[in-house]
Amino acid sequence: MDSGERLERLRALLGLEAGERDDELADALLDMEAGVLAYLNLDTLPAGLERALVLMTAQAWRGQPPGSASAAGAVSAVTRGDLSVSFAGSASDAAQPGAGVIPAGWTGLLDCYRRPRR
Repeated sequence: MDSGERLERLRALLGLEAGERDDELADALLDMEAGVLAYLNLDTLPAGLERALVLMTAQAWRGQPPGSASAAGAVSAVTRGDLSVSFAGSASDAAQPGAGVIPAGWTGLLDCYRRPRR
């Protein structure tokens, strides 16, 4: 699947018209691919993950489209005195390459393709 086909499928999944936000969608696809490749420790995306890449990008887009001002992740704790808000996610998650990009629930599939670090 080439980048044009990926973009077309992503646009269809998100219910956007042709040409609508194409630059942002293309950037989101590239960012997701880079995150997935970093997580997998690979240089090229396996053919079996082409469709998954588009679905992951759509999921991430729906959760927080580019340019939104909301914080990423679910709120895990709120303190009212001197206001403090904590978001879900552990330090070990943040240490994984690509972990900040890949939406929740996809690492099981990705682990099938993952190469150990050298």
